[in-house]
Amino acid sequence: MSNTIVRRMLVCEFLQESNSFNPVLCGYDCFSSRGIFEGEELLHSNKMAGETIEGILQTLKIRGVCSRGGIYMRSKSGGPVKQEVVDVFLQKISTIIKTDGPYDGIILSLHGATISETSMDVCGDILQSIREWVGPETIISVSCDLHANVTNKMVVHSDFICGYQTYPHLDHFSVGCRAASLACDKLEGRHLVNTRVTIPVMAPAHANITTQGSLNTLMGEGHDLVAAGKIVDFSIFQVQPWLDVPEIASCVVVTAENPETSIEFAQKLSHKLFQLRFEIQGNKLSSIAEVINIAHHNKEDKPVILID
Repeated sequence: MSNTIVRRMLVCEFLQESNSFNPVLCGYDCFSSRGIFEGEELLHSNKMAGETIEGILQTLKIRGVCSRGGIYMRSKSGGPVKQEVVDVFLQKISTIIKTDGPYDGIILSLHGATISETSMDVCGDILQSIREWVGPETIISVSCDLHANVTNKMVVHSDFICGYQTYPHLDHFSVGCRAASLACDKLEGRHLVNTRVTIPVMAPAHANITTQGSLNTLMGEGHDLVAAGKIVDFSIFQVQPWLDVPEIASCVVVTAENPETSIEFAQKLSHKLFQLRFEIQGNKLSSIAEVINIAHHNKEDKPVILID
């Protein structure tokens, strides 16, 4: 009889980007139209190709950890989520944990900027609930959008938070790999420490391009630190500007093997991001009236395109 210990991690996703100023609530149909997957269906769906979930699952397989399917719920961006939808997700996760747990870790794909009609911090609520159910020893690792609003509640109730490092977003798969790798590292006994430094900056999303310019350079510095072995992981979160909530900020999160290093480089990267606060405001956006006027006086043989 084999005495091999099987390590198990639960994999879940609840992803929706909220706009506080959109009066139309996002109901269950917003999620079901994209497909909702549970259990084994989540683990084997071909709709996960290239997504964060696939990055998580492939990394766990490589590291010899057994993946357990939780629930996958994803919606297009929109207004605040109906609280009943969040409650359904939490109820399903609670049932899975009670019937299939315990787990060595739980890895979640979240957006990080999700609100509901009753909560200004849905992602924080989800992590707090899961932490209460699984206890302090179970690893909780999270992937988020670059435009996440990483709150104190999210940090307190998770072990790791990783964000996209590209905009336009091209690294859905790799952010899943990073979140899973950090969880596996901790499971194998590696001592890792996180530091979050918040920055009082909010920039229009159209100015957050990482393919060129200053943000590209700053991301490159973070990648160089990882490649040199000075830090283990980093995320630069440019909070999206469509949230009207009490706790909101851009931030830098750095994972390292000791507190001093984590603090040092989180502060350095956040200071550089703050120095870019005027540059990353981008080109002036036009009002609808201004765009109509531009179109009316257009002398070129080209269309004027209004993008919201």
